[in-house]
Amino acid sequence: MMNYIEWNNLLGDQLFKQKRKEQEVFLFLTKEQVIEAGWQAAEAPGAFDPDEEAGECLDDAYIWRNFLGCVKAGPAGAGGNSTPLLDRTYKCFTRWLALRPAGKSLGERILRQNGEEILVRHPLHLAYLLLFTMPFGSGGAAMTSRGYYDSLNNWLHDNNLLPSGGRVDKIALREIGGEGGWQRMWQSVGEWSTVTCGGALGAVRNRANAWPAWPYVGWPLAQCLLPPRALQQLKQFFVKNNLVPGIPCPPARMRQLLLHTSGEELSLPQLTRTSLAHAESELGNSIVEMVLGMLRTWNGSTNYSRRTSYPGEDGHPRSGKEQEMGETMARLMPFVQLDPANERVIWYHRVRIQIPLPDDFTLHGSGYEPTPCPTATPEWSAPVRNLGIGFSPKVLYDPVNRWRAVYRPTDTQLFVAASRYGLPHWAPVEELEQGVEMLLLCREGEIGGHVRAWGQAFGARGSFLELKDYDGIPEGHCLFRLKNPVNACPGVGELVLATGARLVAEGGMRWAARTYLQALPPGFRLINAAGEHSVCMRLAEGQVLTLERDSSEPNKWYLPREAAGAGSFTVFVAGLELATDGYRYELAQPVTSPAVNGIKKGPYNDDLTGQAPDMAGTGMVVFYNGYQLEEACLPVKNPAALWSPPHNWHNSAASSPLEKIRNHMMVYSPIFNPVVGNHWHGTGESGKGHDELLHLLTTKGKLTLAEFSAAYDSLWSTRHRSDQDHGLPTTVQKRGVMRLYSHMGFGDYGYRKDSEQITALAPTLLALPTRTASVRRMLLTGGRTPALLGLVREYIRCSAPEIELLITGPDASNRTLILPDTIVLQTAAHNEEAAKNKFGALAQACGIRYIGYEAHVPVELVLFAGSLRQYAEKLSPNPHVARDGWRKKVFVPSALKWQDVADDESFKQGKHLMEYTLSDFERRYVWWDDGCPHQVDKNWGRYLALYEAQERVIIQDHEMIAVPAAAPLPELLARALVLLSGHAPTTDQLPCKNGLRRFNVYRQPGAGLLIHLLTQNLGQA
Repeated sequence: MMNYIEWNNLLGDQLFKQKRKEQEVFLFLTKEQVIEAGWQAAEAPGAFDPDEEAGECLDDAYIWRNFLGCVKAGPAGAGGNSTPLLDRTYKCFTRWLALRPAGKSLGERILRQNGEEILVRHPLHLAYLLLFTMPFGSGGAAMTSRGYYDSLNNWLHDNNLLPSGGRVDKIALREIGGEGGWQRMWQSVGEWSTVTCGGALGAVRNRANAWPAWPYVGWPLAQCLLPPRALQQLKQFFVKNNLVPGIPCPPARMRQLLLHTSGEELSLPQLTRTSLAHAESELGNSIVEMVLGMLRTWNGSTNYSRRTSYPGEDGHPRSGKEQEMGETMARLMPFVQLDPANERVIWYHRVRIQIPLPDDFTLHGSGYEPTPCPTATPEWSAPVRNLGIGFSPKVLYDPVNRWRAVYRPTDTQLFVAASRYGLPHWAPVEELEQGVEMLLLCREGEIGGHVRAWGQAFGARGSFLELKDYDGIPEGHCLFRLKNPVNACPGVGELVLATGARLVAEGGMRWAARTYLQALPPGFRLINAAGEHSVCMRLAEGQVLTLERDSSEPNKWYLPREAAGAGSFTVFVAGLELATDGYRYELAQPVTSPAVNGIKKGPYNDDLTGQAPDMAGTGMVVFYNGYQLEEACLPVKNPAALWSPPHNWHNSAASSPLEKIRNHMMVYSPIFNPVVGNHWHGTGESGKGHDELLHLLTTKGKLTLAEFSAAYDSLWSTRHRSDQDHGLPTTVQKRGVMRLYSHMGFGDYGYRKDSEQITALAPTLLALPTRTASVRRMLLTGGRTPALLGLVREYIRCSAPEIELLITGPDASNRTLILPDTIVLQTAAHNEEAAKNKFGALAQACGIRYIGYEAHVPVELVLFAGSLRQYAEKLSPNPHVARDGWRKKVFVPSALKWQDVADDESFKQGKHLMEYTLSDFERRYVWWDDGCPHQVDKNWGRYLALYEAQERVIIQDHEMIAVPAAAPLPELLARALVLLSGHAPTTDQLPCKNGLRRFNVYRQPGAGLLIHLLTQNLGQA
């Protein structure tokens, strides 16, 4: 059952989230939001226990009563309902101050109670403070001092949180905890969010410190000037007024926009509107500052979630949260290619990325040909050309994904070398910087005159040159090249000097705050510092080393070679005092992290629980019992028999199953050609040390798609430093690599806690199929570190020299991907018992999980995945899985493509697979079967559609199985094929009935029976 601390943790989780990093958080939740949080908690068994005999059921009313009961009781030691509400609040506050940090996640503390350690994720008095803001936001009398006390007390009495006759007033607030006790309770939450957590979960601003006229009511008031509904409406307010993230908006204009927006469009309380109408009002200025802060930290998305109700299996109403896809705003910014040799400039634009671009992001516009616009770096899209630089705004749309990209010309625009973003040419920046060359584009006329006069004052310390005769300068504009300005430009308010030099860490394989894997340390860039400087590092023992300057970028430095194994160090610039001088960095060896919870959802938040067929399906199978083929019912007692055809296939005597096969009564014959020789599949060259990303995954235990992408981009940039035009891999490609990591056995990939992620698996030795009786092989998969590999090598050298360690890099066709090496252990052993003794001892000595020859994982994965028929039988209709208003696509089996459709009515009849996009990265896949919708896994759903259309798209023979890249195998089956060798599939263009098509090719000689069972289960045999 829920208690006060669990509710406090739950409500804190609603307010403080990683996705709100550095955004302002308001301590305000409505009754509806509290209930919604309760429904999330209800997903855990035992969270609520309604008394059905007394007529109770789990509904909104029950959850609200449970919350009120828990805040009445409070945590142990708070005094319970007999203690006044304010006293309970203050006791929780003082108890929170006495708790020690948990040392696990940001801001957590440990509470010891009845011999048990309880994790408190947020300030212990947070839930009580929320009670003092819930009456706010409704307008009217509640938004004055006296009106607030009346509304608060009425609300507390209505919810039975105050005894009869009890009252909270100004005197009670002034006396609680002595002088300043009421204020300290609020201030402590702000300090916890900004100092302890560093704003990483959002930040509560203690604005009431600046409101002396509101010493008591001001604290809850500051949280409610923009109530939750208004905060949700602000995104649409920004869109309506063409306010784009990153484009400055003057405070006076923002004030006018707020005042001229109707109450239906923006639900502002009366006090908020009254304060905005008075230019000198402290509250009014704070409100404008709040909204501008929201605009600065807004990522451009207007996606939102809403709670829907539907009948549960027991007949009682249930509610769930559904995502709705809104419009997304993004900023188009100019880039410039400077060609001094030919005295010309070329202009183009890029989209400034605040949230990941959709996979199929394509821009349209009036007179502008539709152009795909993929991601180039984490900050910027690929170039958008032919927009020009003019005086009027330009807007491009992606109507399918509902994005709007806006270019808004400014009077001035500064540029620096785009190499700081890993791009060529010149990129836009907001402020004048020291120590780097800059370009300045500005409008001719008064502004141009101010700039020319300003340039004459640069003197010998700087440089200033007007590029007068260059072709390509936009009409009505002038272009300058400058370095080290002595001051801001008089008369041009936009041209301001950046304050203070900064030393910024770039790249590297970061797995914690300022902590990097030793194999890939960061570089350091010095920003806004004129003159020649040396960047140095000071090791823990006091030794000072000078960093090595990049030969092509004078403001970029790298750690020297002698810093390898440095451990802890600080970085400083000789002769400069920087705010980062005290920051300590760590170079850490990879370590194996504790196991984390498994994946329960697919990569698009599709629920995987209950979708997998039962272990070991039913049906007939032909298998090899060691000396002849037999026919039997699944499950097979010895699944190892499915590994390969018999070695004497051509010479073996006919048996009943064999005759059936040869007479085409069973369609196994095409894959039964034997493979001779001892060669094993390993077409890659010797290992090239592709393991850095695997080391990071092993060390962190899990990586979200964003974390994986950042690390992947860093590693990619390091390896392609000389090829800046190449760009970064797309999100689609990186998502595909995450899947390959999962298929290769390094982790589990799926959707968990609002994000795609991969969780590391324990280091494991896994049996591989053998092609000769005298050789046994095992694959080292799961997480690993250099230390683990060194331990394996040392054990082999000292205790088992007969074991070979074979390391191969990715296949040549996968060289553009960052994939780990494949590591295989091989030894001569005439039976499995002898091999088990050798490999088992090695595993035990090195702390590696050992899966012996009695359990062949790929076979078990295929059996566990079951067949398409079994999958379809387990599906159950769900009328709530799809709804009008979402983007819709239908899968076209003949073309293996998804086609956008405006209306899905015609596809609901018959058998069709539909994709519904709820938000940019949350999708549902629905199998429509004669008007009944069934939520399905994307890959299983595709093969259902292919089967119904009688499309056979998989190519196979005795050497390989080729699967169209546009119709990947379901996850378990793809992993089964990869774990037959440990190698990722290669990619190749192969002929099919529609011409050439790109295939993922799994070359697994000798596993013909298993491959055929797999294709038969998919309806592709």
